[in-house]
Amino acid sequence: MRRAAMYAIITACIMTAVCVPAQMQDVPARTVTINQGLVNNLGMVSGITADIYALINHKKISAGQQQLVMTILGQTGAVMQQMAAIKEIEGWQQLKQHRQLLDLKKQLAELKKQIEGNQH
Repeated sequence: MRRAAMYAIITACIMTAVCVPAQMQDVPARTVTINQGLVNNLGMVSGITADIYALINHKKISAGQQQLVMTILGQTGAVMQQMAAIKEIEGWQQLKQHRQLLDLKKQLAELKKQIEGNQH
C-alpha cells in the first residue's frame, strides 16, 4: 500500500510537469516564450523523478532512506509548483529553482551511493 502511495505521488509530479505548458496556453503570447532555462529545469525534474522511482523500488532501501526519498520528492514537487507560477518563469527565480534541483539531484546521488554500498 505504501508503494502505491509513492507511485501516486510520483505520477502527480510528472503530471504537474506536463501541465505547465498547458496552463501557459491561456497567457498572452508575449509571456509564453519558453526559455532554455525552463526547458533544462523540466529535464532535471524528469531525471530526479526517474531517480526517485528507481530508489523507491530498490530492494535494499531502508525505512529511513525511503523517508528521505519521500522528502526529496516533496521538495521536488515544491520546486515544480514554483516553476508552474507564470510570474517566475524567468530571471533570478529560475536560477534559484535550478540550484534547488541541482541540490536535490546531489542528495539523490549520495543516497543512491549509500544504498548501493549496503549491497556489498
